[in-house]
Amino acid sequence: MSTLTLAPPPVDRFSFSKLLREPKVVTAIADKRPVYLDRRNAPDLILMSQKADEDNRTGIDLATSVIKLMIPSAEPIRARAENIFPWVRFLPEGDITEFADDLFKTTRACATLGNFGALTQIVHEWKCSAEAYEYGWDKTEYDWLEHPIPVPRPE
Repeated sequence: MSTLTLAPPPVDRFSFSKLLREPKVVTAIADKRPVYLDRRNAPDLILMSQKADEDNRTGIDLATSVIKLMIPSAEPIRARAENIFPWVRFLPEGDITEFADDLFKTTRACATLGNFGALTQIVHEWKCSAEAYEYGWDKTEYDWLEHPIPVPRPE
C-alpha cells in the first residue's frame, strides 16, 4: 500500500502591513487562494474567501466519510455507500465501484494539495447523476434529428 504524502500547498505570504497598504492587491490573491499574513509579535493569519473555507470544511467532512467507506468490511460497498450518501441507491450497480474509486482518488489528491474544492464538486456531480437516474433519463428513448430544424426565437 502506498503512503499519502501531504505536500504543503503553494503559499503567498505578505506582511500584515502590506494588507493595510495595498488591500486590493492582497485580497485579489486571497480571492483565488489563501494568503498568509505575517505579523510581528502575534500568530500569523490566513486570509481566504468564504467559499474556499466552506469548500474545505465540506471537503474535510466528506473525507471522513470516504475513510468510513474505505474501511474493509463484510458489508457490500453499495450498502456502506448508501449509509453515507443515501442517493447512491439510484446509481446503477456498475457505477458504485467507479463512484467509490473516484471518491477515494479525488480525496487523496485533494489532501495532498490541502484544498478540498474538487472533492465537493465530484460528490455534487455523482449526486446529479443519481438524480438523473432517479428521473429515468436512462430509460427514455430519444428521437435524434438527422438535420437541424430551425425554430422560432422565444419571446
